[in-house]
Amino acid sequence: MFMQEHAANMNSLDTAVDNLAAATSIVMTAVSVTSIAAEADTKPEQVELQGMLETDAYSLDTAEVNEYNEAVAAVETFAQQAGAYMAAANNDDLTATVDSYASANNFMVGSYTAITYTQNIDEFVITWGDSSFGTGFQGYLTPDMKTASEIYAAGEYINEYGAMPTQ
Repeated sequence: MFMQEHAANMNSLDTAVDNLAAATSIVMTAVSVTSIAAEADTKPEQVELQGMLETDAYSLDTAEVNEYNEAVAAVETFAQQAGAYMAAANNDDLTATVDSYASANNFMVGSYTAITYTQNIDEFVITWGDSSFGTGFQGYLTPDMKTASEIYAAGEYINEYGAMPTQ
């Protein structure tokens, strides 16, 4: 169940990254005018700059800014969700608890109809079959969560040494 959700979120993440790349390209084209403007110190260069500014490629409208912001948010959401479901699938305590709960309440694990994860409270809510009954499982991933600074530090370490040390 967790691996299915991981795969679905990875597919959505793939699409979100493509959308972000497209939106970033539009933003970067429009932003590139600043570097051209900084170098436009002759009259012909300034005239050329004015011509560029009159074209749509070098201006941003609200819709393009919104597309970029939505793409960033989608990447964040699907990355968190995919990571959470992968971590859940590899968390023996969580999977044993879910299996035990399902068995005790006569639910087949595969009969879930919905599953959600809320990162800020570290909670999975699983809805079983036609019951519309959601069960929460909270606090299983908190010990494994990393801050942004820890992730950046790990990236710097890997860049310098090629891999993280093994324990």
